[in-house]
Amino acid sequence: MSRKKVLQGFGIFMGVMLFCTLISRGIYAAALPQVTLEHPKQGAVSHKVKADGNVRQGRELALCTEAGVRVAQVLVEPGDRVTEGETLFLLDTDHIREQMAQNEREINQQRLELATLQHNTQLAAEEKNREMIRAGEDYVQAQKDARLLLKRAEEDESWARQELLQIEEKMPQTGTDDPEYEMWRQEWKAAYQEAQAARRALEDAQNHLQEVQQEADRTLEDALTQEMTDASLGGSRMKLDALYEKQGRLQSLLDGQGAVCAQQDGIITGLFIRVGQDTPEGGAVLYADASAPLSFCVALDPEQKKYVEPGMEGKLTLTGTNGRPVEVTVDYLTEMESVPGSYTGTMTLPEGIGRIGQTGTFETTVQSEVYGCCIPVAALHQDENQNWFCYVYEERATMLGREPVAEKRVVTVLDKNERLAAIEPGVVDEDTLLITESTKEFRPGDVVRKKE
Repeated sequence: MSRKKVLQGFGIFMGVMLFCTLISRGIYAAALPQVTLEHPKQGAVSHKVKADGNVRQGRELALCTEAGVRVAQVLVEPGDRVTEGETLFLLDTDHIREQMAQNEREINQQRLELATLQHNTQLAAEEKNREMIRAGEDYVQAQKDARLLLKRAEEDESWARQELLQIEEKMPQTGTDDPEYEMWRQEWKAAYQEAQAARRALEDAQNHLQEVQQEADRTLEDALTQEMTDASLGGSRMKLDALYEKQGRLQSLLDGQGAVCAQQDGIITGLFIRVGQDTPEGGAVLYADASAPLSFCVALDPEQKKYVEPGMEGKLTLTGTNGRPVEVTVDYLTEMESVPGSYTGTMTLPEGIGRIGQTGTFETTVQSEVYGCCIPVAALHQDENQNWFCYVYEERATMLGREPVAEKRVVTVLDKNERLAAIEPGVVDEDTLLITESTKEFRPGDVVRKKE
């Protein structure tokens, strides 16, 4: 075979091999995940708070009337605007007269009870005075008797002691075997015992005097102490005064033909009365003060509460206003008792804006500080241990040469919203290529291809 043919065959073979290699590399590259890349950058993380709510009265007032009186007619309903002096409902005048008659009977009964208590209190005071006088007399007499006994005991003890001394001076000098000495010893022994008994009697008299003084002092102190004030007398007076006040209120209602009127201009927000039933304790009618500005209230969950503080400004769009927002300021936040951690935000509406019950949407945006390293949220992932990480695009040496791969980097998130996340710098920097999207799934270390 000629050299020329050999070279031609070898060239054809190499061409075929190159073609197959290109086809193979093309198929291989087409099978790789295609990724979209983006660099980290400086920036601020903004938080947009959006919450729905409704318009409420700025100040709510309660109208109270006498409890337990039958309602004859109700002239208003929730939502009605009323003016000062306007009649809201009527009470049954016949029932008012029955209440007054019953109250008059209770007044007479209470007056009798009070008179009885006053009489008994006077008798008790007189008895107390007698007790104090007797206690003083008993104190003086007890002291006198005890001192008399003590004086007699002192005289008996002194006499017995002198008798014993006189006998001791007569002691015989003849010795103990002499019968005269034995007689003296018997006489001395009797005198000694009598002196001992007199001394004990004196001690008993002294103790008795102390006991009598202590007991008499206590008895006198108890007698001089004022009796505890009887609360029943004061309570009876208060009850009688309350009955007189009730009678005055019932008389006023009767003089006004049972009409209960609004105390000032407002809007009815609640009724707690019904025709044929008795008026309740507490407020019978609730109404919003027409002179006070309206408020708008929204519910904020714990996440929203982190970005809303009193004094913050925002925009409020009320339904039925063609999307025209108004500037409002958050006045105060109140934690909800039923949902701990959630808050009700209240803001005062400008004059002439809104009506009670009208719904709307409150919006505000909070801008964070400027962070040195912010990445798209699309590049941020979380593993089963709730740790944050991202994938970066890097070249690595392989059998086919240097190829781009996806490497996993664990990061610390400082702040984030629905679009951007601020992370702690160091793990990635402005030159890092972050993988934000991929045409198919991949694992850490897999070869990927940059999307054209």
